[in-house]
Amino acid sequence: MKINMYQLLDDLDLNNTSRISDKMVHAEYDGDMADRVQANVLSRLGAQSGSTKKLPFKKKVVSVKRILAVAAAFVIVCSSVSVGAAVYFKPDSALAEYFTFNDEVDMSTLGQDVNITETSGGYAITLKQVLSDNSTFHFVFECPEEDGRLIVPAMVDLRINGKYYFDGYGSTTYFSGDHTCSIIIHNLRNIKNNDKITVEVNSAAYYDNKTKEYCPDDDVTGEWNFTFHALRASVKTKIEPLGTIKCSDSEYEIKKLTVSPLGIYIDYKQINANASDTVNGLAGDQTDITASGGAFAIVELNDGTVYSDKVGKNDFDTSISGTAVSDMPYEGTVDITFKNIINVEDIKSITIDNCVIYEK
Repeated sequence: MKINMYQLLDDLDLNNTSRISDKMVHAEYDGDMADRVQANVLSRLGAQSGSTKKLPFKKKVVSVKRILAVAAAFVIVCSSVSVGAAVYFKPDSALAEYFTFNDEVDMSTLGQDVNITETSGGYAITLKQVLSDNSTFHFVFECPEEDGRLIVPAMVDLRINGKYYFDGYGSTTYFSGDHTCSIIIHNLRNIKNNDKITVEVNSAAYYDNKTKEYCPDDDVTGEWNFTFHALRASVKTKIEPLGTIKCSDSEYEIKKLTVSPLGIYIDYKQINANASDTVNGLAGDQTDITASGGAFAIVELNDGTVYSDKVGKNDFDTSISGTAVSDMPYEGTVDITFKNIINVEDIKSITIDNCVIYEK
């Protein structure tokens, strides 16, 4: 919103006002920024920074409106600096149950408190928090309880700026905290800062918080819609891959590789294909590798720590999606969703399907 300070002052009853000479203008501030602002203000008034000495040329007079306008603008600038500071974000217990947090990562760049409550079918559900890098979303819902079980969202659709982006169950994962549950949605692309996101919950079901079992057969009729705006996407960093992924007699070009404290995102396209890989893409290899006890995705940190999706280790979730048309190259995405919040500067190497695609 633009503010015309002079227009606001014109609405005040200042009645032609008195005059103030430059030698009466004196202000003391702390900090480099304040010094620069002070110098700027005083130079506009014909005085030198830090001085009230009368200038050698003809005295310049400034109206009260002028003085007040500059002062008010200075206050607005200072207030903007304060308002723009990071807002403290404390993750809900559902997120704390899933993640291992990192003191080096500012969670306020990833999370926001939404606190929107919708009631349907006699049940009130609150979208409490959102943790996101605009490719992976963790939605935290505060849920009602009935007969010792939580009533949780069962089917979630997304609208981005009013248009459907994601339908049905897809890449969703449930985990719960104290009267809250979280749903993870992967494989999202092209969501921008401040996009309007609507989470549509079309049905609910029971979740046993003691046994950690989801009960999809016990549906609860209702519809709950929550709208908020996406956080900044700048938490994602684009890095240069080493080259292609070669596996099962097929080769895949890495079109884009980005990382964030929440995950690693790979967009790929098949260059040449083994007939069976045209249908399954990298997903087929993932199934084969993990089923045999191997790791499809491996992330190594600078300190030697190694994370993987090896069965039994499960340091992160690997989600693969894509589209294939007969006799056409397979295009898809690989999303590695961390269970440990990671400082992206700590990533040393990334390996996919036994191919090192990034190395510091």
